[in-house]
Amino acid sequence: MRSRRLQQMLLTVPPLGIALPSFWVGLLLRQQLSFHRHLFPAFGNDGFAALVLPSLTLALPATALIAQLLSRSLQSELRRS
Repeated sequence: MRSRRLQQMLLTVPPLGIALPSFWVGLLLRQQLSFHRHLFPAFGNDGFAALVLPSLTLALPATALIAQLLSRSLQSELRRS
């Protein structure tokens, strides 16, 4: 029962990553990782650190799509055997 809940929770994450607008995800990442945690610069060109947040923001929808396809493929293969 517990693993079933965990499985359902993990299966809802990729569609959320696809559905959320990139500009909103970027704002959330910037708010949390730049202003609250001070891990990355909020603006400017500080080398590699300044590229992390834009890269994460742009990679999230593609990663979520790949994760969704992978989970569906794994589920269909597990049902087969």
